[in-house]
Amino acid sequence: MAHMTILVVDDESSYSTLLSDVLASHKHHVVSAMNGSEAIKLLQSESVNLILCDIEMPVMNGIAFHQHLQNDKSLRKIPFCFLTGSDNPAHRNYAAQFPSVNFIPKSEVMSKLIPLLTQLS
Repeated sequence: MAHMTILVVDDESSYSTLLSDVLASHKHHVVSAMNGSEAIKLLQSESVNLILCDIEMPVMNGIAFHQHLQNDKSLRKIPFCFLTGSDNPAHRNYAAQFPSVNFIPKSEVMSKLIPLLTQLS
């Protein structure tokens, strides 16, 4: 598996830290942001290979962040995965509109994330 730089966007710092630790144990470099607005600023100076993003966050939620990326030709190409604890069908339906966007419930992250990373590398 090739090593990647992965952006984790999540307002729950304990979850973000756990995810970062798991990714780092697989030799990936992790950068993180607490919401979509912070992530946009980070992407101005950091090149990433994958974005793992929560949906429900303050300031700018994951869907608004994804919509922002879709309006930028260079950023829309970055593989994107929603990792969410939300079971809102509207969120899943939004993600389903984009064939390149993955959607993983947080309860299934440990079993589905590493296979996704392998697929993307």
